[in-house]
Amino acid sequence: MKGLLVRETKLSEVFAHPEARAEAEFYLAPNGVLKNFVQGEVAIPFAQYGTSDELNEEEIGFPVLRLNEISNGFIKEAEKHCALLTAADFENLQLKKGDVLVCRTNGNPRLVGMSGLVMEDAPVAFASYLFRVRPDPAIISPATLMVFLNSVKGRLEIEKHSIRSNQVNFSPERLRQARIPLFSEGFRKQIDAKVENAYLQRREADAAYIEADKILLRALKLENWLPPEPLAYTSYASEAFTVNRLDAEHFQPKYKALLERIQKHAPRCRRVDEFFIHCDRGEQPEYVEDGSLAVVNSRHILENGLDYDGFERTSSKYWNEPNFKSAHIFRNDILTYTTGAKVGRTAAYMSDERALASNHVNLLRVKDENPVYVAAVMNSMIGRWQTQMLVTGSAQVELYPGDIRRFLIPFVDAKTEAAIVAAVELAHTTRRESRSLLDRAKRAVEIAIEKSEVAAITYLKDCNYFDTSS
Repeated sequence: MKGLLVRETKLSEVFAHPEARAEAEFYLAPNGVLKNFVQGEVAIPFAQYGTSDELNEEEIGFPVLRLNEISNGFIKEAEKHCALLTAADFENLQLKKGDVLVCRTNGNPRLVGMSGLVMEDAPVAFASYLFRVRPDPAIISPATLMVFLNSVKGRLEIEKHSIRSNQVNFSPERLRQARIPLFSEGFRKQIDAKVENAYLQRREADAAYIEADKILLRALKLENWLPPEPLAYTSYASEAFTVNRLDAEHFQPKYKALLERIQKHAPRCRRVDEFFIHCDRGEQPEYVEDGSLAVVNSRHILENGLDYDGFERTSSKYWNEPNFKSAHIFRNDILTYTTGAKVGRTAAYMSDERALASNHVNLLRVKDENPVYVAAVMNSMIGRWQTQMLVTGSAQVELYPGDIRRFLIPFVDAKTEAAIVAAVELAHTTRRESRSLLDRAKRAVEIAIEKSEVAAITYLKDCNYFDTSS
């Protein structure tokens, strides 16, 4: 019996629970908050499920947010749409400033309960495996609730009250049973300020990515360029046989016009085939909830950069397996989304953490050229249009390594290239600072629960913050 965890629970305690939960795991699981709290049903008067209607990747209907679009405490642009929502349904589900979105169910227990804060009214609905809540601001602010739910203490509450079967479920009913910590208004304002600053950093990062793209297009005279888009066009059979393609999409005049224009205005152009060291898809390991090795799959490649916080995890044993050597990711490797609706998204890996590329991610390693610049070009309209020209498939489009090696990369003058690289690096640094601000806010909430608000405020003041709001 040594090491066996035992707790005696009265039958009256079981029946006192709203759902009469009798499983031992519930009563053995630790609470995240031990004192100075209220039940979720007191703190959170409003909760709502999202739509369960079918979503599409063709941008038909209203945009609908999913778990994939919650990153580091905030929401991103919705990547799927729903054609079945009526205007009234959409209005009912449209996200408003101060909404807190919570992941209700997922095959990965680590993601269940993860939350994101809506910082501005957004013309987007949300899917049914999320639910939204609006807390009573007199008890806890939306920002502080988001921080708490994503903290270690919040995770304990989520894990204790979740229901486990084939998938883990943490519904609004579970949240109403969880303990919500009580903080003073002054402390809540400090946490809210940190979240606001983190959001501003996030927006600055997005602006820096946009600026990098503008510099590139301006340098190549593409900023206001209008490509030819005739209703009908012809192509020679010899061209079709040369590239072994018969689909009309591949021969759209705008693609040829783009390639001619960049060759005209770029000081030099090179095919990826001329300067790559490695260009191939990764391998697919088995995901492990608490694994020590990061795995980058296609959903982690965003419009602007990588979702470093959302990487899957696997066992470190895969790093040393011969079959996975070619999937090793190192700093400045170029990662491309190769299968599905967002095919062509590309970003440079700007971290020293060991990671593997999954089987739907292309890993490109180059020589003699700046990989951050090459990734920026591939992620711009220059790369996206070449992607559209080269992909194959219908229901599920594919961009193969051989296609990527055919990409034509225009190189601008050294000063302009340096400015583009600097903007991308600034965006990465600023986004990392945003994550750091939220991490410190989470730690402050944990300290306030464990010790006191005074200790938490001291911690915030001692931190080397980017802002001076403390």
